[in-house]
Amino acid sequence: MIAFILETCKKSMDPDDPYARVYVIIDFQGISKFNADLRKVAAFARVIAKYPERVVGVGVNADLVTMVMWAFLSPLLDKRTRDRMTIFGSNFKPFLEAHIGLDQIRPTLGGEKKSYKLQ
Repeated sequence: MIAFILETCKKSMDPDDPYARVYVIIDFQGISKFNADLRKVAAFARVIAKYPERVVGVGVNADLVTMVMWAFLSPLLDKRTRDRMTIFGSNFKPFLEAHIGLDQIRPTLGGEKKSYKLQ
């Protein structure tokens, strides 16, 4: 599903704009070491690796365990993939505002966007 969404987003991007990016936001709210599926996290990292020039992965609402795991595991990733992924605890809103704009973020993450329509 993530690959389909990324391909759809990629098609709508201006191919002549080398700075166009797709930000994939993963909300870790409610995810803990007891209910996390590490296979999904690994699959997400593989998808990000396929689109290194265009995709930026952003994790928000990560708990302390997730932050520690990221600090431990991120050096094992390819540098290009690692540089395209950022994990935040609860202090993510300034990053989202600066890089994406609150008009493009859902209200559950502090933004103003009511709905999305993929074309």
